[in-house]
Amino acid sequence: MPPQEAALSVADRALELAERVGRPAIVSAAIDARSVLLQSVGRYAEALEMDERRLALVRELPSREEQMDICSSVARTRTARGDYSGAVAVANLGQELGAGGDHRWLAWPERSRVDALFWWDKWDEAMSAYKTFIGELRGTDTDGRRARQSRPGRMLGVVAAIHMLRGETEEADRLERRLPASNPHFDLVYAHAMLGAGDPELALERSTGLPFMRPWARAVRAESLAMLGRWDDFDEALDELATLPGVDELPRVSAQVDRARGIAGDEDALRRATEAFARLGCEFEHARCLEIAGDGEAARAVYARMAAAPAMERVAR
Repeated sequence: MPPQEAALSVADRALELAERVGRPAIVSAAIDARSVLLQSVGRYAEALEMDERRLALVRELPSREEQMDICSSVARTRTARGDYSGAVAVANLGQELGAGGDHRWLAWPERSRVDALFWWDKWDEAMSAYKTFIGELRGTDTDGRRARQSRPGRMLGVVAAIHMLRGETEEADRLERRLPASNPHFDLVYAHAMLGAGDPELALERSTGLPFMRPWARAVRAESLAMLGRWDDFDEALDELATLPGVDELPRVSAQVDRARGIAGDEDALRRATEAFARLGCEFEHARCLEIAGDGEAARAVYARMAAAPAMERVAR
């Protein structure tokens, strides 16, 4: 039995015991542990069910830290499952519950809001949420302490990615120079943006060998290879994706893999990707599917509205 599956058995027993005790804080901790393990084995739908059960306890908990952790965790899992509006809603709940509290906790749900908005292709809203996140991160709490760091590399990656998608490369480079070292959280988001900006070679470089979030990284890799016409490597990338559990439970990842197949000539896969991105509300990614299908005029209208300069230049050629 894989260690994660063995650990799940222990987590199931721990949750049973916690529910017998009946104290919400203990139940919340047991649910959290089980959700994390479920995600580690690719059972994302079940993980979201766990997180939603945990969310139902949020107003019963006296700990502000636990409340903020619940809201940010549910937002992350909803984002993975393609429920971006739901992710933003629970981030809003975190702000409501944490109002007037320590900045160190308020930064958590705000970080999850930035992430959800970026993957939802709401670039202006993501930039605005990032400013709020930075304000919380830099805030001083009543005890004189600054809010602790909270994956700043990932958040810098989101902002740099949006600058890259809009052709503002100098601003994107400036943000990357603020990192003390190479950061895989930054690289994953940035690699994804490089695809939209039309630079699959750099996207491939950034997405290779990332130590976590493998379905997302492998999807970027597959699309990069398809754009580069490296068909043997592309087939290998698809085989690798097929070995990862739970990819079909990640709608945005599945759509990206289908789009990669569409670039390789699979018209049915491209149609599935186009429909999936439309359902998710991801305007830019949907427009990229239209571009690949040959509807440059419809794609250009979206790119112009989103100020996606590199994409506009691409369809104008």
